[in-house]
Amino acid sequence: MTTNKAGRRKKVIKTIVGHRHCGKCKWWKRNRQGQKVRTHYCVKNHTGSARSMEAASGLKGVRELFNEGTPIEYLEGDGDNTLIARLKSDLNISLKKRFDKNHVVKNVTGTLYKMKSALKLSDNVISHIKKCLSYAFSKNQGDKIGMEENIRALIPHQFADHTLCHGRFCGYKRRPSEKYVHRSLPYMTPLHDSNLRTKLQAVFDTVTANAHSYVDLGSSQQCESANRRVSLRAPKSHYYGDTKSLDYRVEATAACINEGRHYLSQFSQLHGHSHTQSHKKRTQTGFVKLGLSPGEYTIQHSERQLKRRRELTDRALLPSSKRRRLELKKERAVIQGASEAMEGDTYQSGIGHMEAIDIERIPDAIARGNFKPVVIDGEPTIITFDLETTGLIVHRVMPDITQIAASDQSGKTFNVYVNPIQPINPEATTVTGISFVNGEMKVRGQIVQSVHVKDAVSQFLSWLEQFKNVVLCAHNGRRFDFLILVELLEKLHLSEKFSEIVPALLDTMSIFRKQYPKSSLKQEDLVKTHLGITYDAHNAVGDVFSLGKLISYMNIDKKELIKNTFSVSAVYNNLQFNNAKAKNIQSLEVLIYSGVCKRPTAENVAGSGLNLGYLRLIHKRRGEDGLREVFTSLNNEGLPRVTNSKKVLEDFIPKLINYLLK
Repeated sequence: MTTNKAGRRKKVIKTIVGHRHCGKCKWWKRNRQGQKVRTHYCVKNHTGSARSMEAASGLKGVRELFNEGTPIEYLEGDGDNTLIARLKSDLNISLKKRFDKNHVVKNVTGTLYKMKSALKLSDNVISHIKKCLSYAFSKNQGDKIGMEENIRALIPHQFADHTLCHGRFCGYKRRPSEKYVHRSLPYMTPLHDSNLRTKLQAVFDTVTANAHSYVDLGSSQQCESANRRVSLRAPKSHYYGDTKSLDYRVEATAACINEGRHYLSQFSQLHGHSHTQSHKKRTQTGFVKLGLSPGEYTIQHSERQLKRRRELTDRALLPSSKRRRLELKKERAVIQGASEAMEGDTYQSGIGHMEAIDIERIPDAIARGNFKPVVIDGEPTIITFDLETTGLIVHRVMPDITQIAASDQSGKTFNVYVNPIQPINPEATTVTGISFVNGEMKVRGQIVQSVHVKDAVSQFLSWLEQFKNVVLCAHNGRRFDFLILVELLEKLHLSEKFSEIVPALLDTMSIFRKQYPKSSLKQEDLVKTHLGITYDAHNAVGDVFSLGKLISYMNIDKKELIKNTFSVSAVYNNLQFNNAKAKNIQSLEVLIYSGVCKRPTAENVAGSGLNLGYLRLIHKRRGEDGLREVFTSLNNEGLPRVTNSKKVLEDFIPKLINYLLK
């Protein structure tokens, strides 16, 4: 076969459309009973069942091609119809059949998936066997003996039995002195279940017996692609089977495949008869005669589409594109498997009539908090910020805010005192001088005006709105100030608005640690050492002014400061992660004590929102595959829920399964 103008795909040389009914005939029989059907073009050309239509259409197509004098060397396709037998019986023609490799592999793996539950086969094992079978088919084309040897050794090879293997397809035979590793099998170790081996061998005995059929495999990918493109012009949701419209749609698809988008302009040229006109003028004349627009933009559009088609085809053939497609396919499989493991029963035939339905929803992944630098477009505005509170953070319980202060580098200042709900810790009063008794706030004995916390936060956000690209800086903010502020914003439903005003946060302690690695990092000590002054420490206004002076004194480039920023969502996610870890870790202590996993792994599992009960439920629903898929599924930061480290997973999951099965 010749290639088309796109330079890659084979041409469509014959289209056959089967019709089991005619719309016109049906209408007359329904609405004009007893009357003779008016003469018309009847599209009905098939009287058998829909199942027999594929073989009948193929038979008709081959007969027409032979009558036209078109030689046929072989047929490519799946083995799901009786076309070859019908050709021999009806036309006395013996044609060679090349089976489609993808269909053959899918038939074998389909059998394995049916055995999955009974033999506890994981998706990873089936994928590995599928890959080995595809490799055997690809590497032994034209070699019947090699094909039989390769397929016969395939299953024993997975169980570390290499007696039937050959060096051309077995790494163990090529390098017997080295330790052989099954890279694609779970945990990179061979399979060992004798019952599983017997069942798998029974499946592959049939494949081995048919090895002679696989030494010359073809590909029906082009036909599948053509069928898909037909479905775009004749979607199943719109019924065209009773009319000639379906034939036109199929033929238009064939023309587009063979000639590209130019088929429209080429068709119109046939109706622009004058040979004295230019190509473009004849095309436009043809469109007009057909009752269409002149076609100038159609021609330009077809040129662009043909160019784009060539580019996409060339790009799809690159090894990097193929690798990317495989990666995306693997990602989709992980997402689908993890979703099924977390959702339980959602949809199946007759499930609405069942009483015992597993509908418990496992929580979505909680992100750890990705403290990566924030990208800021434009000049950042540095705002120093500090809180005074009723006390410290104790057992993840946040204290109430008693004062909010902030300042920019030009001297604009914000300061507000806040009415707390919790009583102020006496030690906090000693440090800050703030007390709140009978609804009255005093600072070192002086009465000051104070407001409700919601009003205070609203005023703070209004003040920040005057600045652009705000970078909010606090000393030790990541461990104290930002945690308190972000949790409060979430309670007040102001997080989204705050994130729009303040794209980045900065803990200045990380900056000073790099600049002065051997100095005390307390803000009072840094100010005294480097600025040579003292100030009213633990008053929020004094803290923000002194912090601003320290940043100016260091004269650090703003681009360098931006490298140490992080987002508001990172703080919130980290807060949620730590809360979940504290809640779930107790149920996972038994795994640590039993040697199933180490504490850091257990903390990652707990922080992601999983406890021991959820792990049991995941294993019950999807087994080993479910655990692996949930652990490696991505959270809202684009990172693995628990880990994607092959070493950790291969050590943790088998031990976890053994513990859950006890």
